Order: sequence, then structure tokens, then C-alpha cells
Amino acid sequence: MIKSLTRNARKPKGLWGRLMIHKMNRGHAAMTDWALSLLPLWQQGRALDIGCGGGKAVRRLLKGMGSVTGVDYSELSVQRASRENRRAIQEGRAEIFQADAANLPFAENTFDLATAIETIYFWPNPEAGLREALRVLRPGATLAVICEMVAEEGKPQQYTEVIELLKLHIPTQNGLEELLSRAGFDKVRSHRKDGWLCVTGEKPAL
Repeated sequence: MIKSLTRNARKPKGLWGRLMIHKMNRGHAAMTDWALSLLPLWQQGRALDIGCGGGKAVRRLLKGMGSVTGVDYSELSVQRASRENRRAIQEGRAEIFQADAANLPFAENTFDLATAIETIYFWPNPEAGLREALRVLRPGATLAVICEMVAEEGKPQQYTEVIELLKLHIPTQNGLEELLSRAGFDKVRSHRKDGWLCVTGEKPAL
């Protein structure tokens, strides 16, 4: 039962997927609120949430941004996020798309902010996904990668079971900072609280 639920963290589908989406929406709420409090939200801005899951982060971002686009490669997550943000979608302030982090269906220099909350673990090629985020951000815009699972240097057995079950990439703080830098982000910074990690970087200005 536990494994059936956990397996749906990667790409939710069916009954177990619906339960996992509900669990993630509730379980990530406090961390998401903390991370968003660190970011440059502004009412005329356009945000992108990569791996939006059930859409609660999209809803939270809408409190501080003019419009928010969510993407997820799970069809079930897209359906749930669309229901969660139905009113904002009707008002033209939100959009939800099914898409892969490494192949975003947006033009260059589109967004003022991008978030990736509890999702980079699942990307087959994290650096490629970060480069794609860089592409769709406007010069000077911020990317925030937020993680609850953070590997510690010198502890190779950490998270072994969940890594094997879900084929995850769980970064260290230094490793994630280096990934953002290699992908082309400037001003890379880390923020920690209660085991949570938020790493931010900016797209270089022209």
C-alpha cells in the first residue's frame, strides 16, 4: 500500500495518484509558503511553476503575481491543478499545461519568475531542465528550486530506498548550487529552514 502510493510521486495516475496529489498539496504547503516569502513577487509579474502537481503553489503564487502558468507532465496533475485554479483560469490569470521540464512550450524571455517545488528530483536531466528554465525567463528574472529532501555530503546511503523505488536525483546543497551555475544562472544563493532548501539564481541581464 505504502509503495503503491509512493510510486505515484513521480507521475501520479489513477486512484493512488489522486491520493498522492492530495498528500503533496497538504504536505508541501508550509515549505512553499516559506520559499515564496523569499522571492520577488510583484502584481504585474508573470510566473511559471514547473512541476505544478495539484496546483496549490500556482494558487499561492497568484496572491503575489499578475499571472501564473503551471506545467506538469502528469495528465492527472494537470486536471487537478486546473480544477484547483478554475476561477483564475476563467479570469485569464492562470494557465495549466501538460509539458516536460526539459521541453517547455514557451518562447524565450517570457516569465519574470520560475519555481520548481519538490520536482527536480524527478527530472531525467536536471541541468537540461534548468537550462530550459533559463531560456524562458526574462533577463534579471529569478528561478527558485525548492527541496525537502536534501542529501548530506559524505552520507551515500541516505534516501537509498526511495531513490531506488522512484529513480530519483536527490541533490546536496552544493550540488544544486553548482547545477544552477552550470546552467547559466548568476547570483546563486541558498536559504535553509527546518531542513528545507531553497536555491535561487538569476538569469544574467543583457
